[in-house]
Amino acid sequence: MGKPDVTNQSDDEAKEKMLDDGKLTSACGTPEVIFMSENGKTKINDENLSQVLSGMCKEELMSYANNSFWIKLRWLLFIGFWILWFAMLAGAALIIIGAPKCTSTSTKKWWAKSPIVQLEPLNIIGKNNGISIEALLDNLKKQNIDIISLSSILSETSKNHVTDFNSLNSNITIKDLAYFIDAAKNRSQKVIMEFDINYSSINHSWFVNSIERIEPYTNYYIWSDGKNGTEPPNNWLSIKNGSAWEWNDKRKQYYLHQFEKTQPELNFSNPLVVDEFTKTLINWIKFGFNGFRLGGTQYLTEDPNKRDEIPIRGPARSQMYESFNHVHTKDRHADNILIIAKLRNAVENITNNEGLFAFKDDTGDDAIAIFDDNKVKINLPQRSNFISTIDNEITAETLQKGIIRATNGEWPGWNFNGDGASLRSRLGDSTADSLILMSLLLPGTPILKLNDCLNDTSAFPKVTAKRNEDTFLYGGFKPAIINGTVFTYIRIKSGHPGYLIAYQSSDNQVDIDVTSMPFKTSELTVLAHSRNYNRNVTSFAEKMSPKKIPISPKSTLILSFINGD
Repeated sequence: MGKPDVTNQSDDEAKEKMLDDGKLTSACGTPEVIFMSENGKTKINDENLSQVLSGMCKEELMSYANNSFWIKLRWLLFIGFWILWFAMLAGAALIIIGAPKCTSTSTKKWWAKSPIVQLEPLNIIGKNNGISIEALLDNLKKQNIDIISLSSILSETSKNHVTDFNSLNSNITIKDLAYFIDAAKNRSQKVIMEFDINYSSINHSWFVNSIERIEPYTNYYIWSDGKNGTEPPNNWLSIKNGSAWEWNDKRKQYYLHQFEKTQPELNFSNPLVVDEFTKTLINWIKFGFNGFRLGGTQYLTEDPNKRDEIPIRGPARSQMYESFNHVHTKDRHADNILIIAKLRNAVENITNNEGLFAFKDDTGDDAIAIFDDNKVKINLPQRSNFISTIDNEITAETLQKGIIRATNGEWPGWNFNGDGASLRSRLGDSTADSLILMSLLLPGTPILKLNDCLNDTSAFPKVTAKRNEDTFLYGGFKPAIINGTVFTYIRIKSGHPGYLIAYQSSDNQVDIDVTSMPFKTSELTVLAHSRNYNRNVTSFAEKMSPKKIPISPKSTLILSFINGD
């Protein structure tokens, strides 16, 4: 056998290896060198040497990096980037802030959408001029009235003289009330109750037992020994004038009454009294009521030291209520709010925050501020004394001032009648209807008597139907006085129809120009007007120019428009 050719094998392995490693390139761009094996010798193949392009080496890069021009350029780009970034961030924030807010219609509660009508006991049992309960509720439904407030239905010897906060007036049975509430619920109508809580009748069993010092009722009311034995404890006065203290010969003490002497003040500093009313509210909610309007809440507590009231500056008439600042018996917010919070929480908890908790009386700005600070929510706060006391001489300026004040905060209640003379007895039917129609699109909830709702079956339901629209519930409110006597306001929301409401407070027929108000349109369409509005003037038309809108004396006109933004 022949001997293997070792030389040729080694040469082949060497050649293979050299071919695998065959190309080396300099980092700084030197020519390409190829090492080859030939006849067992290594040589450089320089026949096809060519200049090869390559990246810069470290030394060359550093020379540019330290060049002043490139340093300045890098800083300029760096700073420019961050300026541009912050500019885009600021622009995005401005767009978010300036963009129209998308508001969910679910945020407004049921008491914002419908006016409230107050009914008396006879209405509940179907004895209202021969009108059945069903017919009455149907008539209210046609007027878009979905909230009914029942007053004077509790057991009492006379009006506002309650003898039992947990039982009904002798004219009403539990069966009557249950039937009424069920009938209302079948029509998607809410039923609330209103009553005064700061006093009871002198015939209430609590007061009878308190006189006898029978526990736990001994301190359910405000009792005090006399000064010098027989004189009233201090100078506190009843709002009816005269001393707020009345001697009880059986108990041999004075009791406090800030109203009639037959209406003794309950002692809300006694936790047992607060518990009694907490149970009362819960029981009536369970029965079927949807909330309450409570009266007398500004009189819940008194100064425990029974200090004298301070006379108002000027000569004080000793027995006249208006001659004193009643800081020790009224609006003692720091103490009152603790009681109100407990009652409010009871209603919130039993209704899952869906129950109305409102006051019958006007609430001052100071009280509302304290409620807000303590996160105690009062629904439909009233600042409407200017409405519940107005007469035919009310001016556009008075209206605007009172309305602006009342709408500055929580969704308000507009109580047109109050506890005094009704709106109709003060203004007459036609002017009363006109003012009520004007109020229906104000931010807030009108609180009306039955005749206020049923007297106008044309304009009233047309306007109340608009209370469910986003323009009313969430739109802007802009009031103005035109020609010195016409109170006007607009309700406006982007993407929705707008409304212009005008009330002429004087006895003159006028044409108004509303182009100065914050909306743009070339045409307005008549939606409704009060019955005393004169359609026979030459300038009347179903569609009107904003430069010339006729308004009749003591009348209200409501127009719709499409805002051109």
